Amino acid sequence: MNFFLRNSLILANFLPIYSYSSEQIDVKLNSLSEPISVYVEGNTIYYSSLPKNLVGHLNFQINTIGTFYPNGINDNNCELVESRARNSINSLFPNSVRLEQRNLVRKYGSVKLKLSTSDSFYSKALKRKIVDNISEKLNHFLSYDFKDNFQIDEVSFVVEYDRNAITNIIDQKEEINKQLLKINDINLLKKGAISVEINSSDFICDLYSGKAKIKLIYQGKYGLNKETNYILNNTEIEQLILYINNNRIKYFENNILNSKEKNLILSSILLKEGLQNINRANLDINNYFLLLDQITNSEDGKVHSSLTTNLLAIKIGSVDNYPTKYVGTLKLDVQKTNLKQTQ
Repeated sequence: MNFFLRNSLILANFLPIYSYSSEQIDVKLNSLSEPISVYVEGNTIYYSSLPKNLVGHLNFQINTIGTFYPNGINDNNCELVESRARNSINSLFPNSVRLEQRNLVRKYGSVKLKLSTSDSFYSKALKRKIVDNISEKLNHFLSYDFKDNFQIDEVSFVVEYDRNAITNIIDQKEEINKQLLKINDINLLKKGAISVEINSSDFICDLYSGKAKIKLIYQGKYGLNKETNYILNNTEIEQLILYINNNRIKYFENNILNSKEKNLILSSILLKEGLQNINRANLDINNYFLLLDQITNSEDGKVHSSLTTNLLAIKIGSVDNYPTKYVGTLKLDVQKTNLKQTQ
């Protein structure tokens, strides 16, 4: 048993020691809409503050057929789209004409929306810029490990329409929302660009004129926080101490002349029974010997007569969690260039 105790002490000496000291650094880059704050701990970097008002860009890629062929998206073509939308709800026209006009507005205006942003927190290029910025501020270069502790759990979008938007004529905006579902994609922040095809000419014209605006909403979490792990939690420790105190007498009261080795065996049995009592019998063998070392007297091998919660609160490491909630809104600005057809 002395062999096991010696090994348990050796194991204790080799348990990792965690350092919690860190330095916060603000990083301002021209490509970012707002500054980013990071913590630098040794050679590890992780986000401590992220921009919440994000900026993105929206470009149009015109197909070789449809409403906007061949002259692209312009005021004249959008006036035609508005006229067709009004015809589609005009009761003076027969149903067949109204349906045809509606299809011209909602089915044959195929345009690919190309969304992009430089606020891409997952981008390797952006992380490289952050590392370079930190190296410059610290006046020396280090090979930093960038811990990716930014996690997006949900992506959603909203479309804000002006009261004079062409889309309001036909309305039934759920048709457009179904086409826009593909923009609920984390890849815009991961890769910096995504695209989605839209078949609604009225909506395209509203985006072009600024009478419809798309906002993407990202919800998630970030921020490294070290949470200490213990062999037993407080409740388990209290229950274990209570069991040991209640049963200690039957093991040691009448065994005054026991050898240290025999007492260690009895202490081991008592600890095992106590762990079974609190449903922790499957405890890792290394952690078991760490507990045994804590509850026994090094002189005679008996269980201490006065056990405390602090005595048995043995740290075995730490884990990272994400304590800071993140809600960021990305507004898309329309780029009115290259609006003619793209081959």
